[in-house]
Amino acid sequence: MSDHSGAGPEVAAEDAAGASLDEVEQMDLKQQYQAAGDRYVQLNELFGELQAEISDGAWIDNGGRSEIVPGQGNSLGRAPEGATGDNTYFFKVARWHATDQDLRAVLDEFAASWQERGWEVRGQGNGAHVDIRITALTPDGYWFALEEDTKNQRLVLRGQSPVFWGPLDAIQEAIVERADVEDAAGQTWDTTDRDDETGQATREPGEHRPFPEWNALEHHSPAPTSDSTPEWKTRDQ
Repeated sequence: MSDHSGAGPEVAAEDAAGASLDEVEQMDLKQQYQAAGDRYVQLNELFGELQAEISDGAWIDNGGRSEIVPGQGNSLGRAPEGATGDNTYFFKVARWHATDQDLRAVLDEFAASWQERGWEVRGQGNGAHVDIRITALTPDGYWFALEEDTKNQRLVLRGQSPVFWGPLDAIQEAIVERADVEDAAGQTWDTTDRDDETGQATREPGEHRPFPEWNALEHHSPAPTSDSTPEWKTRDQ
């Protein structure tokens, strides 16, 4: 007798790129790495557009090293069903901008601007500093937050990419290994005004560290190993 219960075949959850976990697992590490690099660049390009709309002046970064290394996708509420700390990832970025403008007025202006884009906008109070922030979620899964920091009279802009399927540990290790050899070869993303203590430096809107080249290990000698904890694991964004 046929089963007419109406239950169809199980459909695998898709990530923000429309791919299933099974499809991504068929990719080799180079393909996954290059896809991650594209997603890192896409986040920073969109983030840079928002920065420029807020101010085309100087912004402060937080070192940039941790931004090239993705985090666990399952830590975000918009991760696909079945996401764990091992099989998904996302990128994040943050910048600060000091201004003498009315911070609350700037937040109101950009809340309206983001709503006009069709983004899902919310206002939130920050209990720790009694400051306000607005958040926006785009239709394709990017998340942004603009916060007022009244103590330091500055705006804080944060961004997160959508969540994607991928072997987090393998991608992280591949990124760090290649970043290390590029740094050792003198190709580090650096600037003369970086503060030695805080790691912070002035950046233009959209300026970000280039994603390490996949072929970096072929072009440069491996960086010396160290027992110290990698900077990207300790830097707090």
